[in-house]
Amino acid sequence: MATGLAALAVHWGGWRYAFWVPAICLLLIWVLFIFFQRNRPEDAGLPPIEQYHGEAEAVAAPGSTPGQEAEGSWKMVAHVLRNRMVWLLAAVYFLVKPTRYLCLYWSPMYVHDRLHLDPTESGILGSMFDLGGPLGTLAAGYLSDKMFRSKRMPGAIIALLTLAGLMTMFQYLPLTKLAMGVGFFVLGFFIYIPDSLISGTAAIDFGTKKGASTASGIINGFGSIGQIIGVTLPGWVGKLLSKGHEIWNPIFFGLGISLALAAILLFPQWNRLPASPRSQRR
Repeated sequence: MATGLAALAVHWGGWRYAFWVPAICLLLIWVLFIFFQRNRPEDAGLPPIEQYHGEAEAVAAPGSTPGQEAEGSWKMVAHVLRNRMVWLLAAVYFLVKPTRYLCLYWSPMYVHDRLHLDPTESGILGSMFDLGGPLGTLAAGYLSDKMFRSKRMPGAIIALLTLAGLMTMFQYLPLTKLAMGVGFFVLGFFIYIPDSLISGTAAIDFGTKKGASTASGIINGFGSIGQIIGVTLPGWVGKLLSKGHEIWNPIFFGLGISLALAAILLFPQWNRLPASPRSQRR
């Protein structure tokens, strides 16, 4: 949404005002974070999440118990680094991130190329991608917690397969403002389902809350490499193809393959849940 606001700022006051919109948004987020952020439920006077749900606390290493794993210790870091599920999630996130960042950064250019609109309208239509994101994140939480009983993989796999089809067919959308805006909104909705589950919830689940920072760092680090690919992809494809050739069709097709591969990698983990002393005894 900040992209659309920045586009309006450019339209009303010139390009320099585009820098003020994100800065003000970040300042507001900083204020909210300082006053309302809590690290754990106990900081807000609530019981631990495992106690609330009547579940055993997850452990990072098979055969260990929660009491043996010290939060922030090098031993815990080593446990997370040996966790194959964390590395699988990192590989999947690497495949997902190019789509998110290509749409995030290049959607106004794509709209301009297809509909020949001015920068303001192109930015607003492209920002529909951002607008769908928060709704997708909420849907991810509801699906994984309520429908799939705390299993993170089913929602991510379904969204990834849907996205793979959408990316492959996106180039065939009718060349209208409505179709383009709805198309980017739907892409944003679905991309944020696996994005939030893999980089956030699943990182905490399989890295455990004591090793969540290490797991999140690994997964998001690989995602950042994918982000670089997504941002630079149009430039590289444009160089590879001779001048005058269409760049968007091969890009969308390639991203569709990448998303489908991510779903295939996750599919064997459909019913996967984090290890716990209770599950090990079974």
